[in-house]
Amino acid sequence: MSQSLCCFLFATTDAGSLWGEDEDSVCHSPGSAWIFNPQTGVFWSFDDPDSLSVKMDYVRRMQLGGVMFWELSGDDENSSLLKAIYRGLRQ
Repeated sequence: MSQSLCCFLFATTDAGSLWGEDEDSVCHSPGSAWIFNPQTGVFWSFDDPDSLSVKMDYVRRMQLGGVMFWELSGDDENSSLLKAIYRGLRQ
């Protein structure tokens, strides 16, 4: 997970009470990133630059006509998510 996105996630979700104190609770598998707190039962999935890279590779391989995303306000000040989509489609 990118450091800037990780900081954003933990800064905006009350890390001490909801997710835990560190990045170790964030899990990655190809094309997805998610976080789970077994004490609260809260599961949250999201995209980061790495998961978007995998998804853009799939779009190119399957020769799909494009991509869409639901919400851009969760991107960081460097537009890491939007740049990952752009780079992934331009390869």
